[in-house]
Amino acid sequence: MVAILASLVLAARSVGADVPLSAKTPDGWVEAKPACVFPLVATALPGNVDLLTTALTTGLARLAITPPRADRVEAQAIKYPELSALCIDLSNSIEDNDHKPPKVNWHYLPVPGVQADRLDVIARPLVIQQAKVEYELTAENADLELAEDRARRPILMLMGTRHGHLEASVSRADAEALCLAAARHLAQKYDFTVKSLRLNLSTPTDRTLSAQADVVLGGEMYGTLHFTGQINIASDMTATVSDLNCDGGGPGGLTIEGMVAAGLFFYNEKSKPLVVFPFNAMQLTDVRVHVNDNLHITADFGSR
Repeated sequence: MVAILASLVLAARSVGADVPLSAKTPDGWVEAKPACVFPLVATALPGNVDLLTTALTTGLARLAITPPRADRVEAQAIKYPELSALCIDLSNSIEDNDHKPPKVNWHYLPVPGVQADRLDVIARPLVIQQAKVEYELTAENADLELAEDRARRPILMLMGTRHGHLEASVSRADAEALCLAAARHLAQKYDFTVKSLRLNLSTPTDRTLSAQADVVLGGEMYGTLHFTGQINIASDMTATVSDLNCDGGGPGGLTIEGMVAAGLFFYNEKSKPLVVFPFNAMQLTDVRVHVNDNLHITADFGSR
């Protein structure tokens, strides 16, 4: 949720530019990749449960910097490739510019992989740009198929479940840090300098998230920016972004206000599905948000 608003208010000119879409994947605000796609170091589906555990454990090094741990991936087989349980633990792993979720090759049709009575993906926490994000995903009767990333490397991808559930949380300070990192990354492309960012979040309802961001610019193009935005989720899990606005002060602030005005106007009041899953194989069925000291998100999903 924060990622959507941060992208829109801080990068209105380029939102969606890196989302690989095809006829198999409809457009949405967010792709459900990080907890659904797992790199696999293998040339084909491993031949037994021990080889699968090794291939997944080794593959996680492409997803994040993972401190060595014997139980990073645990799997219990019924009759391979049928599993009674598969648990992937990303706790205390670090995602950076060189270690992040792979981009799916949408032109490769997934093939049968493994089935698990229960899939657990845990991150307590996953560190992203020095910010700590905690989440736990569970999926019953999970269907994980073999696919490819854009570098033609194998990945194991969650493609179906009877019932999936996600609980995620991030502190206000870490949400602010994520937005600051995104703002600095974008500003660097346009030769601006971001000195600081203050983020204020609120949840008027359990399906509405409002955000305000105050940005201080440095360098020769100094100034200030005040961004606002809100996202409201309907019962059909489409999300509408509204109240997008940017007020700039100083030479840098006024310049950026002019740069993002058209993008904010384009996306204001725009509606589309909140989340899209790989190959449109699953759908979001519920989501709730709440802000206190942390931003909490819970979501339910399942096969179409």
